[in-house]
Amino acid sequence: MKGILIEPGKAPVATTLPENLQGIEAWAGGTVDNYIFPRTPAVLFSRTAGAPINRVLRGAPLCG
Repeated sequence: MKGILIEPGKAPVATTLPENLQGIEAWAGGTVDNYIFPRTPAVLFSRTAGAPINRVLRGAPLCG
């Protein structure tokens, strides 16, 4: 699947991501949470374990 990689201090980069959650967790190097946006064909994946908070979505902090 196609995705946009956003890392702190770097410009966003279009990339190819694994097709399943286990592959994404292996690629990200840790446990991953996801947020499915209503009315939009998009999903936000974010690291959860040991990652500093670097994004806020609708007032809720997310790790990335």
